[in-house]
Amino acid sequence: AGIDDQSSTNDDQLTITDTAVIINEDSDDVDFRIESNGNANMFIVNGGSNLVGVASDPDLGVGLHVRSADAGGGSINASADELVIENSGDAGLTVLTPADGTARLAFSDLADNDAGAVVYSHGSDQMTLRAGGTNTLTVDSSKMYIGDDADGGVTTGMTINQAAADDYALSFKSSDIAHGITSNLETDTYGALLKLDGNGGGFAIIGATEGTIGSSLQG
Repeated sequence: AGIDDQSSTNDDQLTITDTAVIINEDSDDVDFRIESNGNANMFIVNGGSNLVGVASDPDLGVGLHVRSADAGGGSINASADELVIENSGDAGLTVLTPADGTARLAFSDLADNDAGAVVYSHGSDQMTLRAGGTNTLTVDSSKMYIGDDADGGVTTGMTINQAAADDYALSFKSSDIAHGITSNLETDTYGALLKLDGNGGGFAIIGATEGTIGSSLQG
């Protein structure tokens, strides 16, 4: 049987069985709080709002609200409200590993438990963005890689590895452009960089315009 505090009509505030210890068995509008030395709401389950709070009484999201201090208003996106971190100044989330460890924030679905991810390798000091089950973008202190993670010919700069693709390595678009020349470029693409020959290599620059000059190098 539950334990009633005998001071109100709320029954069974603490229930102990062979398989469970339950607080607020009757789902009454009461709070469960754990106080620390300097914070009366160090951990709190707000019975009325159905929220769990750390450091403050929760009032945002649908799950856990960690609030160091009130940000002063604002709202949160309903598609990203299971965990809310709030502060009146800077706020953040830290993943701490050893110096040779790897920190990972993964995005999973039913088919792939690592379909997307943000990964930081402390051993190589590289940040990798993973999408579609593939490492798409890798960044270190002075270089950026797309489709690769190393290039001995680049000290400071960017590497694009197209693998077997023969289309544009880099394209440039603008909402102001609608040249209508769509045999080689989309109508809002005014320029692109690509291989001159799919198997032989070479470097090509192409452009398209609504005017008379499609490509121009100016100094």
